[in-house]
Amino acid sequence: ARILFGSGRSAEVSSAIEALGCRHALVLATPHQKADAEALSDRLGNLSVGVFAGAVMHTPVDVTDAALKVVKDTEADCVVSLGGGSTTGLGKAIAYRTDLPQVVIPTTYAGSEVTPILGQTEGGRKTTVRNASILPEVVIYDPDLTLGLPVAMSVTSGLNAMAHAVEGLYAQDRNPVSTLMALDGLR
Repeated sequence: ARILFGSGRSAEVSSAIEALGCRHALVLATPHQKADAEALSDRLGNLSVGVFAGAVMHTPVDVTDAALKVVKDTEADCVVSLGGGSTTGLGKAIAYRTDLPQVVIPTTYAGSEVTPILGQTEGGRKTTVRNASILPEVVIYDPDLTLGLPVAMSVTSGLNAMAHAVEGLYAQDRNPVSTLMALDGLR
């Protein structure tokens, strides 16, 4: 993934989309972040084909199916995921099924946006898929977007990030670099 990091970097989403060779981005969000997604869509102007604000926790397959219908109807050639793990998961599920490029703009601290792993649910059962097509092409970390998180969400999100770092310490595919990153993340 191409990583952009820094205060105000979320303003570079248009150039990130264009660098991927895309012209028709569908902006993804949760219902709670719909207004932010609509504002982003407005800033993208002609690069945006609209907003799908139906992302929910654990990436239910029926929500992915609904989003895929919007992708098809709008002829989107990429997705922009604005939000936390729920939105990132939906973008990854769409990419897994369509191989569309993804731009992810995280607003929480989980880290799913830099993995080729998708967790999804169907019929009350959660499954995990690992595939290169799941890894987002561009991740834009703008710390300014985390400043408005409620304290409880910041704490929950931070603990979730720590849990992922701990998982990285005993993952089957761990390596010396990932171990150092996990330890540094925990610190």
